[in-house]
Amino acid sequence: MSEHEDYDRPLPAHLTSLIPLLATGSSNDEIATCGVVTKHTAEKYVSELKQRVGARDRVELVLW
Repeated sequence: MSEHEDYDRPLPAHLTSLIPLLATGSSNDEIATCGVVTKHTAEKYVSELKQRVGARDRVELVLW
């Protein structure tokens, strides 16, 4: 599977729920607190979301 083959597939709920938090500038620690996940899981979700939409960093992710 290429890097962006799943680009057109809907995002799973655990990733969709990150979007408003990222848009407000929440850190991974803040995401972890809001999402009742560990900081490590929040980091993993942010990384997965960046990969799914083809963003290089959090700024590109928010602009997406």
